[in-house]
Amino acid sequence: MSLENLKSRNDLSVDEINMLMDNENNTKMYKKLSYFRFKALGFTKKESYKLAGIKKSTAYNLEDQWLENGYNGLLPKGKGGRSPKLNEKQLTELKSILGSQDEWLVNDVMKIIKNKWNIDYSYVGTQNLLETQFKVKIGNYYSNKQENKKQTKNIIENFNDIDQENKDELNKIIGLIKNENDIFVYRKLIYLLFKLLGFSTEVASSFLNITPVTGNSWTKQWNENKYEGLLKKSGQGRKPKLTNDELDSIKKN
Repeated sequence: MSLENLKSRNDLSVDEINMLMDNENNTKMYKKLSYFRFKALGFTKKESYKLAGIKKSTAYNLEDQWLENGYNGLLPKGKGGRSPKLNEKQLTELKSILGSQDEWLVNDVMKIIKNKWNIDYSYVGTQNLLETQFKVKIGNYYSNKQENKKQTKNIIENFNDIDQENKDELNKIIGLIKNENDIFVYRKLIYLLFKLLGFSTEVASSFLNITPVTGNSWTKQWNENKYEGLLKKSGQGRKPKLTNDELDSIKKN
C-alpha cells in the first residue's frame, strides 16, 4: 500500500505506522506517530504519551485528530491562527447546554461546538472558554474506569523488574525525549528507552527499523558519553573512498 493511502487511515498496524515514521523528517510529527505506535504495541495511553515525550492534553487532542483523518489529521492546519469565534447567540446557547451538568470533558465540548455550529475549536481554546468565560469545572479523563488506578503512578512503577539504577536512567532519558527537537537524536533516545524497558536488541531495533549493529552502536555512544555521545559530530560519517588528489585526477581526465 502506498504512503498516501496510509496517511488517510486511522486503523494502521504497527508495521504501517513504522512505514510512516521511516519517511518522516519532522520531529513533531515523528513524536505524534510515536505515541500511536506505543499504543499499537499495547502500552496504555498514559504510558504512550509519557514514553513519546508529549503532554496528556496533547495526546487526547491527537486522538480526535487521528480518528478524523489519520496521519493527515495530525498535520498543522492551514495557515494556523485562531479558530472562528462563537457569536453572542451561540455563546448563550452553549452556556445553557453546559448548565445541564456539573463538569465537562474538554473534548466533549469541542465535539458539541463542531457538531452544532461546524466551528473548530482547539483543545486549549475550548479549555480557556470553559475556565475563563463560563467558569465550568473540567473533568479528568483519569477519574473513572481502570485508568484511575494509573493516575498516581509514575510510568517507571509499571516495570517492577527494573532495578533502581536503570529506573533513574530511564527517567533521565524520558526527560531528554520531552525536549528533543532533533529527529535523529530522538530516534536514538527511543531505542535506548526500549532497551532499558527490557526489550531485546532485536525487538528494539525492529521498532526503529534499524539493524542490531546500529542499535548497539547507539548504546555504546550513550554508555561512553551519555547525551553528548548521541549528537552527530562534525566529520562523522563514512570516509570518502577516493582522496582529493584522486578526485582531481579523475576530473582532469
